[in-house]
Amino acid sequence: MNTENDYFAEYFTSAQSEALTPRESAIVDLRFGFMGGNPHTLQAIGQEFGVTRERIRQILNKALRKIVTKGRRELKGGKLNAPCAALLTYVEGTIRPNDEGAVCRIVDFVEADLSYSPKYLSLLLIAYLAFHNRKIAAAKRSEAFKLIKDRKIAQKKYYHNQAIFEVLLANVIWPNKIVMMTSESIEGLERVRHVSLDNEGNAGSFHSSKMARLIEYESEMELRFYQWLEELDEVKFYQEQPFKVPYEYEGGKCLYCPDVLLVLKDGKGIVVEIKPIFKMALNINLKKWTGLKHFCSDQGLGLLVTDGKYTIQQIQHYEVNPSFAKDVLTLLDKGPLSWAQYKPIREKHNATRNDFVGLVLKSRLYWSLNPFKLCAV
Repeated sequence: MNTENDYFAEYFTSAQSEALTPRESAIVDLRFGFMGGNPHTLQAIGQEFGVTRERIRQILNKALRKIVTKGRRELKGGKLNAPCAALLTYVEGTIRPNDEGAVCRIVDFVEADLSYSPKYLSLLLIAYLAFHNRKIAAAKRSEAFKLIKDRKIAQKKYYHNQAIFEVLLANVIWPNKIVMMTSESIEGLERVRHVSLDNEGNAGSFHSSKMARLIEYESEMELRFYQWLEELDEVKFYQEQPFKVPYEYEGGKCLYCPDVLLVLKDGKGIVVEIKPIFKMALNINLKKWTGLKHFCSDQGLGLLVTDGKYTIQQIQHYEVNPSFAKDVLTLLDKGPLSWAQYKPIREKHNATRNDFVGLVLKSRLYWSLNPFKLCAV
């Protein structure tokens, strides 16, 4: 046991020695393991004392009730230093049963100070010592188990988010000279255009707790990404549609707004394009991102193209079906492919989306939609 465990055990064992008979005290010791550190089941204790497990349960309930009753009587009589009174004062001062968050404090106390004891035992014990009522204690234990479950889910989600974040961060394209963003440069950022709420991408807005304002999004994918940013401690700031970036397309000069700029705790800024994987291979997007890469280099910002889980680099390095790739590239030697020409090849090789996108990126092909056109550059 660590010193914290011993501290509670000292209060409790002192109280049980004063309030209980030797037999009751021995049963309590076996059940909770404060002295030996090895809690026993009701069945095992019953076998040792030659009674049923139900009888052991009754003795334990009576024993705890005696400790609480004696402690309350001592407190009422002003005997604050008496063992049972001191135990109740210690537990109530730690749990603060009448204040909001008592269940959370019960869980924290049990996980920190009674980690050697099964939670179904220790939660009920601490709740009973805090609330002095068995029904209330049982209800608080149920709440505590739900809180523990929710914490485990949140922790699992946190580590999942961290793992994804580390993968994405490893694929950021950084400029030769990184410019750290200051509070002044962040304050000057704002959305340069509003999204259209009438488009077919499920556009909308939500209130950001991190940014303390409405965040606009143009698709469910963007919404999920922004909500993910809300949970990442490493991201201290983000701004959607932060600026206009010039790029060239089919001989003309154009402007477009990248999806979001996020700023890490260390001051590094990253411009993120959030696109589904199949759109990562579209020629117009590749042209936009060429312009964005130059822009980020000039501004000292990182660049990331992702669907929220995978990056364009990961898709570029995808192991494309070699037979599929060979047939496509062979036909492209003869000229561009239309959808009608490409579809039989896809079906022949059962090619996946990643096969197609990976091939376009690896082989630097030109691909456009409306109409479908695939050709070598």
